[in-house]
Amino acid sequence: MTLERREPIVMPADVRVILDDGTEHWATVPLSIMEGHKPVPRQWTVAEAWPWTFEEHTIRLEVPGRPVKAEVNPKGRAPDENRLNNSTHLRVEPRFLEAPGQSWQHYRLGYRPLAQYAHDFGVGAGVQARGQYLFEDHRVRAMLKLWPQVLATGGEEPELLPDDEEFEEGRPDVSAFDGIDYELSYQTEVPAFGAEAEAGARAEKHLGVLQNTLFFERPLAAYGSDADQTLSVSLLHQLNPSDRVFGRFEDRFERDVVNCEFGTCGPPTSLTFTESTNPFEREHLLSARFGYEVESDGGDRVATGLEVGASLWRGEPRPNATRFWLEARKTVGLGSLLTGRADVNFGFGDENLARHKRFRLGAGSVEESWQSDAFRTTAAAFAHPLRDAHLSAFSSAGPVAYLHASNGTRDGVGGAPAGRNLLSGALTLEAGPFSQNDYLRPLRLEAFSGAGKAWTEGATLAGFSSDDLLADAGLGARYALSEWPILQDYTAQSDVLSGLDLVAKFPFWASDPDRIAPDEDPWAFRWRLGLSLER
Repeated sequence: MTLERREPIVMPADVRVILDDGTEHWATVPLSIMEGHKPVPRQWTVAEAWPWTFEEHTIRLEVPGRPVKAEVNPKGRAPDENRLNNSTHLRVEPRFLEAPGQSWQHYRLGYRPLAQYAHDFGVGAGVQARGQYLFEDHRVRAMLKLWPQVLATGGEEPELLPDDEEFEEGRPDVSAFDGIDYELSYQTEVPAFGAEAEAGARAEKHLGVLQNTLFFERPLAAYGSDADQTLSVSLLHQLNPSDRVFGRFEDRFERDVVNCEFGTCGPPTSLTFTESTNPFEREHLLSARFGYEVESDGGDRVATGLEVGASLWRGEPRPNATRFWLEARKTVGLGSLLTGRADVNFGFGDENLARHKRFRLGAGSVEESWQSDAFRTTAAAFAHPLRDAHLSAFSSAGPVAYLHASNGTRDGVGGAPAGRNLLSGALTLEAGPFSQNDYLRPLRLEAFSGAGKAWTEGATLAGFSSDDLLADAGLGARYALSEWPILQDYTAQSDVLSGLDLVAKFPFWASDPDRIAPDEDPWAFRWRLGLSLER
């Protein structure tokens, strides 16, 4: 067999060979500079000495049977960093309903079943697995979920529109492929680019949207620094092949129709027409994304990003993914219980920025909502998350009173004002008064005020006017369900539970109540529920 040294330290090696009858045969491989070998049991084989300047060395062993497995350093005494390549067989330690832990000798793999209900997909079931090596290196995630009703009907059920619609044009385009969701990702350290630099690849499909990603992240701050700095680069491919998709909504309107036969027309008849709108618009986008983030131990944060990309479909106009954004947060401690926070968000995009990437006032974009496992899974259970459950995807800055705006820009998840440009901010006074109780410790109470504008018309700043700012103020509560002690064993296995940050906001005052509902007063009782997408 041929041994290869991949670490700079030169040491003798022990080898264990397992035969087909289960017996073991041991050997030691001394270094040539040792002029001998270490003391070993009499039944061990002493192999040819390994010249210390050679990275590879071939040894020959005589064994009384057919070898089925060989392992270097089986007792773990050599200081090799990666012991997964010490054996001819990958040493995997699978565990059911357990998150993968840390092991120097084995690759830990946790797997579990999963189930989900989605209004437009029915009941789905599948399996998820995630694995990692020591220090969370070589992370792997795999998931397969099937939607039986969609598969069995070739994508026709559950119905997205009633069969008795008077007009057939614009009906959703669906297929059996809508009934398959999956995820496969791999992430590992890249020492050549510095300590803790990581690269990876991910392919996933959830609720009608495919996304393939190549990514690289590198910490820039020195070890022990008060602030973490991270540089990230990614290549993103997105495809929405079907109208059975997350965030789909329906517009209903009436149209007068006149029936004419043989030159004679009857009186007009009013018919109700239902149109299904796809927020991802069947797009096929390829983009490159660059990001830089600084976050201090005290909670201060600055993050900026640039995305450049275009549609792979032909035709005009061609939606693209070109946009820039800046997020900033300043946190101030006000005693032992109170914390003050100021958030500012700014973003601008190309005039043909794809709909699902457009900025939303007080909420994350449709793309960010889809990328959040917790929000995507929760919102998909409702036909209309905002209307049926007042469910919103809250962002860190901006007013929230207008997330149910009756005349706001429709964006596929709700009526939040949206556009290719955004300028917003929020002031928050937060308190956590129940730190002594395990189940009340995750509860945070807050008073907030937000203001901002999202717009599309005009140049980046030429279309902005302070007279058009929307503002609100009110009280709120936040509960990090993932911090429940009883759920700690499960949050490490579930992206839904680990991101389940429940939020309730009560914006009692709104500067422009007509944007919410006609003839509404500025001061009124309003309530918004949702999940936080804050980083």
